[in-house]
Amino acid sequence: MIQSSKKILIILLGCISALAFASNASDNPFRKVAKDVIPVVVQIDTVTKTKVKTGQNPFDFFFKNQDGSENETPQYREFESRGLGSGIVVESRGNKKYVLTNSHVIKDANKLSIHFSNGRSYDAEIVGEDKRRDLGLIVFETKDDIPIAKLGDSDDLYIGDWAIAIGSPLGYESSVTLGIISAVGRPSVTGMEADFTDYIQTDAAINQGNSGGALVNIDGEIIGINTWIASGSGGNIGLGFSIPINNAKPVIKALIEKGSVEYGWLGVSMGNIPNDISQDLRDKDLKGAFVHSLFKDSPADKGGLKPGDIITRVNGRVIKDSEDLLSSVGNLPAGEAANFELVRDNKNLQLKIFPELRDTKSLKSLLWPGINVVNLTKEIVDSINEHYNSNLRTSTKGVIVISVANDSIAKLTGVLPGDIITNVEGNNIKNVTEFFNEISTADSEVSFSVIRNNQKIKLILSNE
Repeated sequence: MIQSSKKILIILLGCISALAFASNASDNPFRKVAKDVIPVVVQIDTVTKTKVKTGQNPFDFFFKNQDGSENETPQYREFESRGLGSGIVVESRGNKKYVLTNSHVIKDANKLSIHFSNGRSYDAEIVGEDKRRDLGLIVFETKDDIPIAKLGDSDDLYIGDWAIAIGSPLGYESSVTLGIISAVGRPSVTGMEADFTDYIQTDAAINQGNSGGALVNIDGEIIGINTWIASGSGGNIGLGFSIPINNAKPVIKALIEKGSVEYGWLGVSMGNIPNDISQDLRDKDLKGAFVHSLFKDSPADKGGLKPGDIITRVNGRVIKDSEDLLSSVGNLPAGEAANFELVRDNKNLQLKIFPELRDTKSLKSLLWPGINVVNLTKEIVDSINEHYNSNLRTSTKGVIVISVANDSIAKLTGVLPGDIITNVEGNNIKNVTEFFNEISTADSEVSFSVIRNNQKIKLILSNE
């Protein structure tokens, strides 16, 4: 028993010694991160000038025009508003130093200045913005030796990893807060202009002024750009969101080389996999983006995509939903082949598609077919019979049109919401899956047998 107690004591002493060693200031990993990263994170001060109409000069009443009319020249007053945010020095080309930040930090700014933790300040100019990712790049010139941030790999993040936020919240320059990665791949919030990016969620404290600052891993590498918080009060409650640095890397390159960002265009109308489709899949757990329609002569059309396809991967990247596909396609360079993996009629296929830049010609193309449909169920038939004095048989099979796109072939042909499609190209259809299977194999013209207002009609859609 005494011997056992001695062993326990020795183990405890060893643990205490290890803790004491780890707590030594020189071995504190967070201190090293702060030392390495603070010099590459700057505070950005902005000045925005706006002119506001103030109305007529009150003395105009006494000094009328020669014809007796009153002087109606509007009067304006110029106001200056000041803002602040954070930024990260990400590139050096000669004397030009480039700073990455959020687009909303520098939006409409007339004057920009950046301030380093060592007290040095420089005037800066806007290089360009990518508003769909809420990213902006500014530049300043100096012969001084300016440190450059080390960019990490935001695809190599796991929930629970350390996360350190560095920036200038509320103007408190070079503030460091500590937390963890709470989640990855968070989608953008509905209504946000930045719809071409996902987000890293962290509980590291982020407040106003942190926008554009760095989210860093334990190795001192930039893994995200702090962008927004979810809060009812406007202050931190542990729900901070950062743009993954891998989403920013191509933007940095494009803005430096071209001054703008060009998005790859696929040319599809997409959504998540409908329930009416998923119930007929062999793989009930299949994830992906569902192609409802595609624009004629678009990259998708020319590359062989069909309505009803489920896109599961793009260049090896897993596509979980339509948001994933939107982001992935937006990151594809125009004119270069991309590998698309998809499921069509429960079969796995691969296609090489060349995304393009969307131009004025593509804006005039039409969607094929341009309709959304759902299974015609007994409940829907009963509802139609009750509310529209119809006499549909409860055994009627097919699909019902729930919406028709304005810029579509279906719209031009006269397809209407509420139409019941029972037959495509002479083949009776029972559900949405069969509808899209028939559409995908159709030739230049497709015939629909439709029930509308108790009448049976035939529509022919031209797929040319």
